[in-house]
Amino acid sequence: MPRLKIGIIGCGAIAQIQHLPHLQLRDDLFAIHALCDLSRGLLDALGAVHRVPPERRFLDYRELVQSDVDAVIVCPAGSHAPSSIAAAQAGKHVFVEKPMCYTVPEAEAM
Repeated sequence: MPRLKIGIIGCGAIAQIQHLPHLQLRDDLFAIHALCDLSRGLLDALGAVHRVPPERRFLDYRELVQSDVDAVIVCPAGSHAPSSIAAAQAGKHVFVEKPMCYTVPEAEAM
């Protein structure tokens, strides 16, 4: 069975402490395929550790969701709604960290 190609949107503490290590533990099922963050330095550091090539390190979540990932884990510092909606509209499976969003209209849009 091929591994699911996972993209991470937001590479802060939760991604580093929780999601990336868990994906590594189950590398028989999941490939850390793409990363997205606002910090180029953080992307490059994590990309090197997790063997994500530079062409799959994104500063803009819209580019990541248009890539060939199968699913995304959404855990940016701000609202999760825009990137979650973009991923769903791109046909990706979406795992959203809490808080999902901040307003009822965002929740309804999601």
